[in-house]
Amino acid sequence: MQFEDGMVEMSVGDFINMPAFRKYRVDWTTPDEPANWLGVRYHAVLEVTG
Repeated sequence: MQFEDGMVEMSVGDFINMPAFRKYRVDWTTPDEPANWLGVRYHAVLEVTG
């Protein structure tokens, strides 16, 4: 994945947690296999222990 500040090379089973609205571009996928992308939106809850 290409970001404005660099590139992240990903392999099968990899994931990336990125902030909402961050610009990215998928640079390349293999033409020999289907590519599946799943986007999950969630609200992070911070657990405070004390």
